[in-house]
Order: sequence, then structure tokens, then C-alpha cells
Amino acid sequence: MAGQDETSRAGGSAREAELLTEQLRLLRRRHGMTLATLANRTSYSKSSWGRYLSGKALPPRQAVHEFARTVGVKPDRLLLMLEIAERAQPDVRGPEATGAEPSDGTAGGAAERGRDEAPVTEEAGAAEPAERV
Repeated sequence: MAGQDETSRAGGSAREAELLTEQLRLLRRRHGMTLATLANRTSYSKSSWGRYLSGKALPPRQAVHEFARTVGVKPDRLLLMLEIAERAQPDVRGPEATGAEPSDGTAGGAAERGRDEAPVTEEAGAAEPAERV
């Protein structure tokens, strides 16, 4: 039965991300912005906006903030849509989703787990304190 739950969740997560992508594309078209315009008015590249607006990647929160400012809307609704999409697909989020680079070169650093959670080692299953940089 877990397989059925995962299947419905995967379909739901794709739909949540699609809703955000559709909303971003609608706002971009409504304001007559090209990818190049977005790149010039935000700190994100044309290729990044291409990935976000095509649905290939979820934008980081900061990109959503900058997008909202650029098209002149409050970011609240877009950020809520992003959060719902992220929660629906937590295992595919990487450092780009938060706009932060992992300090050790891998996804899933302490910031993604939460400040007080320690990583769990595979061999013992015991928590080790997270390395601070």
C-alpha cells in the first residue's frame, strides 16, 4: 500500500509545482517580461529563470521574492505555493531550493534538517553533532 501512497503523492507533488510554475508564467506574460528582462532585474540568470518557468526546477525563495518585486506583486501567495510544492516533494529539493550552497559540497546540510537536528549515521543510527563552518 505504500506504493499507492507514493504514487499519489508523486502526482500531487508534480501538480503543486505545476501550479506555481503556471502562476509565474502568467505573471511574466502579463507584465511582458522576457527571460532576459528577468535576469537583468534579478540576481538570477536567464538559464535559471528558464528552468524555473519551464517547471524543471523549483525556484529558491529568494528568486520568488525578487520575481514578485519585479512584477509588482506581493510575494505571499507565490511563497505559499512554493512551500506547498516543496512539502509535496521534499526529497528532490536541493540547496538551490533555499538559495543556499551547502558548506560541505553535498545537499542536505544542517540548514535543511533544521538547526537543532543532528545528522544520523548509517552504521550506528546515533546522532552526531553537525559540523559548524
